[in-house]
Amino acid sequence: AAGPPPSPPRVPKHLLPLAGRTVLQRLLRALSDAGFGYCVLVEISADGDDDDADGGASDRPPVGGMSVRRVFVRPGEHGGSASALRAACRHVRTESHVFVVPGDLVVGCPGVLRCAAEAHREAAARYRSDGGEGEG
Repeated sequence: AAGPPPSPPRVPKHLLPLAGRTVLQRLLRALSDAGFGYCVLVEISADGDDDDADGGASDRPPVGGMSVRRVFVRPGEHGGSASALRAACRHVRTESHVFVVPGDLVVGCPGVLRCAAEAHREAAARYRSDGGEGEG
Protein backbone atom coordinates (compact mmCIF):
# COMPACT_ATOMS: atom_id res chain seq x y z
CA ALA A 1 0.00 0.00 0.00
CA ALA A 2 1.21 3.43 -0.84
CA GLY A 3 1.84 5.87 1.97
CA PRO A 4 0.28 9.27 2.29
CA PRO A 5 0.91 11.70 -0.56
CA PRO A 6 3.97 13.91 -0.18
CA SER A 7 3.39 17.20 1.53
CA PRO A 8 3.36 20.22 -0.76
CA PRO A 9 6.37 22.50 -0.38
CA ARG A 10 5.94 24.99 2.44
CA VAL A 11 5.63 28.51 1.14
CA PRO A 12 6.17 31.41 3.54
CA LYS A 13 2.99 33.41 4.09
CA HIS A 14 4.41 36.56 2.48
CA LEU A 15 5.03 34.62 -0.77
CA LEU A 16 1.54 33.14 -1.04
CA PRO A 17 -0.45 34.32 -4.05
CA LEU A 18 -3.39 36.58 -3.38
CA ALA A 19 -5.47 37.64 -6.40
CA GLY A 20 -2.57 37.35 -8.83
CA ARG A 21 0.24 38.87 -6.70
CA THR A 22 2.04 37.72 -3.59
CA VAL A 23 1.19 39.16 -0.20
CA LEU A 24 4.61 40.85 -0.16
CA GLN A 25 4.10 42.42 -3.61
CA ARG A 26 0.76 43.81 -2.42
CA LEU A 27 2.34 45.18 0.76
CA LEU A 28 5.22 46.87 -1.09
CA ARG A 29 2.80 48.46 -3.56
CA ALA A 30 0.58 49.69 -0.69
CA LEU A 31 3.61 51.23 1.07
CA SER A 32 4.65 52.97 -2.15
CA ASP A 33 1.09 54.22 -2.72
CA ALA A 34 1.05 55.52 0.88
CA GLY A 35 3.98 57.79 0.02
CA PHE A 36 6.96 55.91 1.42
CA GLY A 37 10.14 56.55 -0.54
CA TYR A 38 12.44 53.90 0.97
CA CYS A 39 11.88 50.38 2.30
CA VAL A 40 14.27 47.98 4.01
CA LEU A 41 13.17 44.39 3.45
CA VAL A 42 14.84 41.90 5.81
CA GLU A 43 15.02 38.34 4.47
CA ILE A 44 16.16 35.12 6.07
CA SER A 45 18.47 33.59 3.46
CA ALA A 46 19.55 29.98 3.79
CA ASP A 47 20.58 29.63 0.17
CA GLY A 48 21.89 33.11 -0.70
CA ASP A 49 25.60 33.45 -1.34
CA ASP A 50 27.79 33.80 1.74
CA ASP A 51 28.25 37.55 1.40
CA ASP A 52 24.52 38.19 1.11
CA ALA A 53 23.52 35.80 3.88
CA ASP A 54 25.86 37.43 6.39
CA GLY A 55 24.21 40.82 6.75
CA GLY A 56 24.83 41.76 3.14
CA ALA A 57 22.38 43.86 1.21
CA SER A 58 21.29 44.50 -2.34
CA ASP A 59 18.93 46.87 -4.07
CA ARG A 60 15.75 45.55 -5.66
CA PRO A 61 13.94 47.22 -8.51
CA PRO A 62 11.86 50.15 -7.24
CA VAL A 63 8.18 49.61 -6.49
CA GLY A 64 6.29 52.64 -7.76
CA GLY A 65 8.31 55.57 -6.42
CA MET A 66 9.80 53.60 -3.51
CA SER A 67 13.39 52.29 -3.38
CA VAL A 68 13.67 48.81 -1.87
CA ARG A 69 16.80 47.56 -0.08
CA ARG A 70 17.05 43.82 0.71
CA VAL A 71 19.01 42.88 3.81
CA PHE A 72 19.89 39.25 4.44
CA VAL A 73 20.30 37.35 7.71
CA ARG A 74 21.20 33.69 8.18
CA PRO A 75 18.49 31.40 9.58
CA GLY A 76 20.51 30.70 12.76
CA GLU A 77 20.77 34.44 13.43
CA HIS A 78 17.02 34.96 13.13
CA GLY A 79 15.56 35.68 16.53
CA GLY A 80 12.25 37.20 15.52
CA SER A 81 11.39 40.82 14.94
CA ALA A 82 14.22 42.15 17.16
CA SER A 83 16.83 40.51 14.91
CA ALA A 84 15.10 41.91 11.83
CA LEU A 85 15.12 45.41 13.36
CA ARG A 86 18.82 45.15 14.22
CA ALA A 87 19.62 44.09 10.65
CA ALA A 88 17.47 46.88 9.15
CA CYS A 89 18.91 49.62 11.40
CA ARG A 90 22.23 49.56 9.55
CA HIS A 91 20.40 50.68 6.41
CA VAL A 92 18.25 53.50 7.80
CA ARG A 93 19.49 57.07 8.18
CA THR A 94 19.43 58.25 11.78
CA GLU A 95 17.34 61.31 10.90
CA SER A 96 14.64 59.15 9.29
CA HIS A 97 11.45 58.28 11.04
CA VAL A 98 10.71 54.57 10.83
CA PHE A 99 7.44 52.76 10.22
CA VAL A 100 7.76 49.00 10.91
CA VAL A 101 5.43 46.61 9.12
CA PRO A 102 5.62 42.79 9.15
CA GLY A 103 6.24 41.36 5.68
CA ASP A 104 3.25 39.04 5.88
CA LEU A 105 0.71 41.80 6.55
CA VAL A 106 -2.24 41.23 4.26
CA VAL A 107 -3.33 44.58 2.82
CA GLY A 108 -6.92 44.42 1.65
CA CYS A 109 -7.46 48.15 1.54
CA PRO A 110 -4.35 50.20 0.65
CA GLY A 111 -5.96 53.32 2.15
CA VAL A 112 -5.48 51.81 5.60
CA LEU A 113 -1.69 52.00 5.29
CA ARG A 114 -1.93 55.53 3.91
CA CYS A 115 -3.95 56.61 6.98
CA ALA A 116 -1.52 54.84 9.33
CA ALA A 117 1.44 56.49 7.57
CA GLU A 118 -0.13 59.94 7.86
CA ALA A 119 -0.87 59.41 11.57
CA HIS A 120 2.71 58.21 12.07
CA ARG A 121 4.15 61.25 10.28
CA GLU A 122 2.01 63.61 12.39
CA ALA A 123 3.07 61.87 15.61
CA ALA A 124 6.74 61.99 14.57
CA ALA A 125 6.45 65.72 13.84
CA ARG A 126 4.83 66.35 17.26
CA TYR A 127 7.56 64.30 18.93
CA ARG A 128 10.29 66.35 17.23
CA SER A 129 8.57 69.66 18.04
CA ASP A 130 8.24 68.61 21.71
CA GLY A 131 12.00 68.09 21.84
CA GLY A 132 11.67 64.32 21.89
CA GLU A 133 9.51 64.27 25.00
CA GLY A 134 6.38 62.85 23.36
CA GLU A 135 3.05 62.38 25.07
CA GLY A 136 2.66 61.14 28.62
